[in-house]
Amino acid sequence: MTSKENISSENVMLTASTGKLLLTRSLPLMLSMFVASLYNVVDSLFVSHISENALTAISLAFPIQLLMISITVGISIGINASLSRFLGEKNQKGVNEVASNGIYSLIVTLVRVVILFPTLYILFKVFEINIVWWAFVLANAGSALTGAFLLKHIYSQKVATIVSEHNLKI
Repeated sequence: MTSKENISSENVMLTASTGKLLLTRSLPLMLSMFVASLYNVVDSLFVSHISENALTAISLAFPIQLLMISITVGISIGINASLSRFLGEKNQKGVNEVASNGIYSLIVTLVRVVILFPTLYILFKVFEINIVWWAFVLANAGSALTGAFLLKHIYSQKVATIVSEHNLKI
């Protein structure tokens, strides 16, 4: 393989036509979203045979699931873009900050999941409460407290540095 062929195969984003790139990059994503939506439609069809309440629960859960996926994908794209930029600039400090924020997001998400599932179990099985929203409220409160603790831990040194550099009094 010549060096010109090597360059063109490595830099497809620079050499391919925009239409071809748009089609080849967006088609898998569109297919994935179609399959996810189709899964929810088929799920609704089967659940509707159980009861009206079950179908209502599925209908209420879908937008929440979609919102959670959208937020997660948005955060992931932002972290990837920032990491790519800092890695390209060879800025190790920026890479470390973005990576620590990504780990922070992961920890908050894990805490939310760890709080949510036992809360749902306790509300449904022990107290026989049929209100799912209480589990989300408790999970959000737990993740907010975890987030505040982690933010204090991550940024306390940065704030101290800024305060000392500018002779600020807190």
